[in-house]
Amino acid sequence: MLVLFAMQVAPVGLVAPLSIVIAGLLAWRLLGEAQPVRRMTGAVVVLTGVVLGVA
Repeated sequence: MLVLFAMQVAPVGLVAPLSIVIAGLLAWRLLGEAQPVRRMTGAVVVLTGVVLGVA
């Protein structure tokens, strides 16, 4: 629900990648999914793309 609300307020191109990063972080921290270094590396790459795309 929060992602759908954010998509009404902000551009979809900004909200969608950030929601994927947040979901990955929550899956790692709360659910204990494997390979945290690999997940964090992917999250950093996605966040870098979002920041460069906004700037």
